[in-house]
Amino acid sequence: MTCSGANNGPLRTLTRVVTYSLFFCVGYGLPFGLLFGPLKAIELALVVGIGLGVILGLEYAHVTLDRTRNQPHAHDPWFPFLFGFLRGVVFGLAGGLLIEPLFGLLFGLLSGTGLIAVYAFRLSPTDAYQPLIKPRIRLRELIASTLRGTSTILAGMIAALLTHRDSDAFVFGLAFGIVAGTVSAIVSIFSPFVEWWADHLPARHLGAFGTIILLLGLILQSIQYWVVLLNVVVQ
Repeated sequence: MTCSGANNGPLRTLTRVVTYSLFFCVGYGLPFGLLFGPLKAIELALVVGIGLGVILGLEYAHVTLDRTRNQPHAHDPWFPFLFGFLRGVVFGLAGGLLIEPLFGLLFGLLSGTGLIAVYAFRLSPTDAYQPLIKPRIRLRELIASTLRGTSTILAGMIAALLTHRDSDAFVFGLAFGIVAGTVSAIVSIFSPFVEWWADHLPARHLGAFGTIILLLGLILQSIQYWVVLLNVVVQ
């Protein structure tokens, strides 16, 4: 068992961030690769995956810090809303990247507002935090993921209507909402184990783990440049 004060050190926070970033990169990259092609999917996966991974890792690190101090969540009730807004910013960047900046701006504002509305019913990741040794399916989290996905779909539809965009914007909004809800549900199943693992990972293993993940991230980021350099034709 690690000491309580070590459970929220910077290396453990980094472990959370990179682990969740991998979840999100794969979860968003694969389906959007089928819809928009591999290059766009890689760009979106990096933006959304890293963005959401950093947000969730920091959110859980904050909860862990309160737990190790035997304190209630010091920044509640507004703190989860901040993370909801930041997720909207990430979604907006993705929409601007794949569709256009105006669509991305509206999509980000609307999706962030929708997430904040869902979080108002105490359905945020902060409220669901629970480190467990095994992944677990929790009905409340499945409901929360469904509501998050639905609010994101509505945000995409409304943004497409307001910007008078073509079918690509509607497809993006619908697909993004479905993927967001699905990935959110998957992460909610495995996050208790990830949190338990991050709390109990021996300190000597943290540096090696972080180095490996960093190298993998650099390799993924370089793929788009190798494609151009080698003149690979991408359909």
